[in-house]
Amino acid sequence: MQQSNFLLIELDILPKLIFVGAIYVPPSKPFPQSLFDKFINKPFYIFGDYNAKHTDWLYRQNNASGSQLKNWLESTGCEMIYPIKPTSKRSIAVIDFGITHDAYGWKADVIQEGTSDHYPVLIKTPVSTGENNYFRKTNWKILQFFL
Repeated sequence: MQQSNFLLIELDILPKLIFVGAIYVPPSKPFPQSLFDKFINKPFYIFGDYNAKHTDWLYRQNNASGSQLKNWLESTGCEMIYPIKPTSKRSIAVIDFGITHDAYGWKADVIQEGTSDHYPVLIKTPVSTGENNYFRKTNWKILQFFL
């Protein structure tokens, strides 16, 4: 799927396909609801810098994007994977997190180091491919993109 500030891969490693993505939502932009609506009723995990602030994820005041995201989560039943410490070095906001169809068993921890204006977030997943699974083909362009 092609969209600026959004990358999605489809993984065929479990009994069913899962979608894993990365996103950046600029501070002045709204939550991209129409993009996320495409994944309702599908197994998906989309992580990134949402710039969405809300009292439900530990900020003192909601911004427009945070309120839009909160309303979307309530209407769809989707969930967040977020740390309990700020991810922004410039404020006490949690703006880096994941959105998913089911957050059960997922954990997010902030690593208090790095040179960015955001702290890195370590995501721990309950998803396992099993001992006998393997990746049949490496997409070197995508791997290079992440490196």
